Amino acid sequence: MKTSKPSEAIVSLFKENLFIVNQQDQLPVAKILNCLQNNKFACLRGITTESEVIQARQAIQQKFSKNNDNPTIGESPEQVKTNFQKLSVGSIHSKHHTGSYARLLRTFYNALWNEDIYQMHELFRKMIRVRNQLLNKPINFAMNTIEDGLWTAARIHQYPKGGGFMQAHRDKTLTNIANQKDLNYFQLLLVMSQKGINYQQGGGFIEHNEQRICFEELCCLGDLIIYDSSTIHGVDDVDPHEVLDLDTLSGRMVAFVSLYKSL
Repeated sequence: MKTSKPSEAIVSLFKENLFIVNQQDQLPVAKILNCLQNNKFACLRGITTESEVIQARQAIQQKFSKNNDNPTIGESPEQVKTNFQKLSVGSIHSKHHTGSYARLLRTFYNALWNEDIYQMHELFRKMIRVRNQLLNKPINFAMNTIEDGLWTAARIHQYPKGGGFMQAHRDKTLTNIANQKDLNYFQLLLVMSQKGINYQQGGGFIEHNEQRICFEELCCLGDLIIYDSSTIHGVDDVDPHEVLDLDTLSGRMVAFVSLYKSL
């Protein structure tokens, strides 16, 4: 099944918010923050590369076993600070209340003080430095340690073929942390799969000015997407025309370096 082409308006908007940056010290912080304020997202291309992502995907594939999946709930705060794999199915926090949202994905936690079993640590470091520059924090803030009560929840999300998704929502928890710590609230993700190759339908989106922006239709492997986490965003069903596949690393894959409170 072929992917649909984005509209000319979406292509134009994406190009307006695309920054080609090959050196970390050339990051146009003010312009990126302006894009987040006005258009709610930006794309950085060049800091993390396609070849690095392909190498990491191969390492993840070699290490992957569905037998390592932990259930949706029940893990301790300390477990997610280790190399920890889990499925997330159903309503967030298992509470079907107004403001809750549903999802289906697999998460691989890989904080940088753990063994680099997925060959992701250098990619995570690059992402963290971008995050910290945008937060006006020291370049290595909370990279390898807990600082100011915060730690980097470096992790990979896999949305499997056959219906992996995340319902449209706003990140209330991360926004609350940002407000408490006087930080800008945004999410930074690394594109680790190619729409049209790894999956055909669905993928990440944000909603702005009454339109849904499916940014991954225009992304390349290794792109960094930054979006305002207070805006509505989610993941459209990934290849719902196929049978659900939890046995392999099929579908959509992205990485995050969110700041979590240390509990």
